[in-house]
Amino acid sequence: MAETLRATIGENGFLQFSEPVQWLVKHPRFGEAYVHGYCKFDAQMQAAAGWGVGLDELPRMKVGIERRAMEAAKNALKEETR
Repeated sequence: MAETLRATIGENGFLQFSEPVQWLVKHPRFGEAYVHGYCKFDAQMQAAAGWGVGLDELPRMKVGIERRAMEAAKNALKEETR
């Protein structure tokens, strides 16, 4: 049986998953890309590399995660507030 996906909130306040999850990264000029990563920054970096753009484009990117990752994120937030 596969391990349950877990999410944690690091000291820096960023959400990180126990295994890579699928992210949808959208950019107003370059379109969208599906990538796998452990955190939002990882996903943005992969999309930027695929599009051949620099870090200055990261703020313009919108990022979404798959449903199972969203559930793990909700659980991590519940644990953080306890």
